[in-house]
Amino acid sequence: MVKSPFNKTFPVTVFYLPKLDLIFVGYDNGCIVIFDGKSREKKSIIRGCHHIKKIQVIYNNKLDKHLLVAACNQGEKSHLLFWKITKNSNHNVDYSSTDLKQFEFNSQISDLYTTDIFIESINKENRVLICPLMDDSFKLLYNLFEHEIVELHFNKDHLNMNGGISSMSFDQDKEGINDLALSGMLNGKFQVYNLSNGTLQKTIKAEKHNSIECIAFDGALMNVCIGGSEGNVSIYNIENQEPILVKCIENCHDGFITAIAQCENFFTTGSQDGTIKVLDKVS
Repeated sequence: MVKSPFNKTFPVTVFYLPKLDLIFVGYDNGCIVIFDGKSREKKSIIRGCHHIKKIQVIYNNKLDKHLLVAACNQGEKSHLLFWKITKNSNHNVDYSSTDLKQFEFNSQISDLYTTDIFIESINKENRVLICPLMDDSFKLLYNLFEHEIVELHFNKDHLNMNGGISSMSFDQDKEGINDLALSGMLNGKFQVYNLSNGTLQKTIKAEKHNSIECIAFDGALMNVCIGGSEGNVSIYNIENQEPILVKCIENCHDGFITAIAQCENFFTTGSQDGTIKVLDKVS
């Protein structure tokens, strides 16, 4: 058990880094505490991360470096904070702010969904941060270990303004050529992006769904599993220009579908009603 070094605080976000055997805990008082995985002892405290929502640690194989990313937001202000993480010869943890201490997003466009930050491998080698926004667009951040972070804004010219992206899923296409991103939206639609060339390929209105709460994409089969707020679950095949509804299970759960995943011929759903189901994609 990890004991909090603070009184009357609670953890907001947790991340475990096996390579360095470190536990990162973000607290509601704006501190990130780094614990040793074996001894559970406190190694370091990073202060000043007010209104923290999520922390992630990114590893770069070529540079053999780790980068701690904290997503914070308050009202319309959203930003990411970056720290380099190293472990010295005495097994103490050192952290140092990167040259880019704070990466501010344009709050005049919209607020970030800072609880949903994805780390993905794009073009097989380059790891990026993907941040969904509330205006149905999202941002891709490249070169996270460099002085100048490259920012790409997807779908900014085709804003639907229907409440934003609720969930995202990523995989390569069937041929293993392009990296695809699937975004589920609160208006019951989902969109397909080609991250390799930076284009929006298609927007699909999901039948029987008021809103899409979670989405899972299998590039090998080109199948998309989605779960909605009404408790329905659907599977679409997007291999061809016109998407095909493979299966729809109405009232699969009594509450919101909060999680969905697929593997080979099966998919798993979790719901607000407390139940979990494993289902066949076909039968």
